[in-house]
Amino acid sequence: MLVTSKWIKNHQSAVNNGRSDAVIMDLPPEKGDDDYAATALEYAVMALAGCITTIFSVVAKNSHVEIADLEAIVDAKKPDGASTITEVKININVHANVPEDKLKRILRITLKQCPVETLYRQANIKMDIQLNGT
Repeated sequence: MLVTSKWIKNHQSAVNNGRSDAVIMDLPPEKGDDDYAATALEYAVMALAGCITTIFSVVAKNSHVEIADLEAIVDAKKPDGASTITEVKININVHANVPEDKLKRILRITLKQCPVETLYRQANIKMDIQLNGT
């Protein structure tokens, strides 16, 4: 995986994944910029949420479970003075017509296969994960 970042102006950068997909990164006004886009750290939290829903949907499909709705809400804590995130609370809301134990199994597999969750875990970031299934 080769990623490039090209400075645009002020504190804005265009980051490209090498497959023609790009995002803009910026800083909020309190950090001296225009708040044109998310910060790199916000993208890291967004990546965690997106990875969970993406992998969960793949595992569910492979388990022959049809999902009607799926959402991951990540509340990341970065205490004053901390250089990065120290804790995340994740609520996974899923609507599928299957027993809860099957959803829990899908979640266990998802967390094993989600590379972004692995990064957070290996960085010793405290994670509280709740599955809310209906």
